[in-house]
Amino acid sequence: MNPCVSVMFSFLLLLLLTTTASQLVAVGEGGDDTNNGVMKKKCWDKERDALLLFKAPLQDNPFDTLSTWTEEDDECCKWSGVICSNPTGHVTGLDIKGYDLRGEISRSLLNLTYLDYLDLFYNSLHPNLEHFLWRF
Repeated sequence: MNPCVSVMFSFLLLLLLTTTASQLVAVGEGGDDTNNGVMKKKCWDKERDALLLFKAPLQDNPFDTLSTWTEEDDECCKWSGVICSNPTGHVTGLDIKGYDLRGEISRSLLNLTYLDYLDLFYNSLHPNLEHFLWRF
């Protein structure tokens, strides 16, 4: 075999092994937990903390809609209004439209780097959403 081809083949094999290993580590770090072969969504610590910081300055409605959002419950993917990706467990959406929440929008939402859906309408939240979303 040509030495150049052999070196290229070895390099590609090493690249494949490294990529596969890093993907496995990334999935393992995520908080997805396997229980008898069934994937179980679990929240990433950074994202759970960001949601708790978002909740902290808010006044909940009389129905305590955000009562599921607690430090004791590390499964934020099951919290009311939180949408997560099934394969990764990352928070990808926050749908709290019409929750009648009051208070200040925390910048902690900026820590939800996988967030691609956000619905905060029909709440009394400030600062100005346009200014906040511009930074988002």
